[in-house]
Amino acid sequence: MAQMRSHRGYLERLSEGTGYLTPQAEALTEPLRQTTEELGPGDLGDEARYLWNALFDPRDIRDLIKSGRTEDEAATRLVAAPRGALIGWSSP
Repeated sequence: MAQMRSHRGYLERLSEGTGYLTPQAEALTEPLRQTTEELGPGDLGDEARYLWNALFDPRDIRDLIKSGRTEDEAATRLVAAPRGALIGWSSP
């Protein structure tokens, strides 16, 4: 039987200390802080991690590559996507 995805959102699960999210959040904290500082919006904290989570679901990355993109094309777009998302998120 296939496992169902949680009905609770990422931020809710993160704030509850869901075990598998904690190491990911800790690993992303400093790189995302540095990135947002460099881009201008400043530290977005959990919201930056939320955007990362929305953009980097491994299933969706595999789908992107299977749909005809090369790994290099997918990587280029996937590096640009969070940059645009972080800038857009912080715009009024």
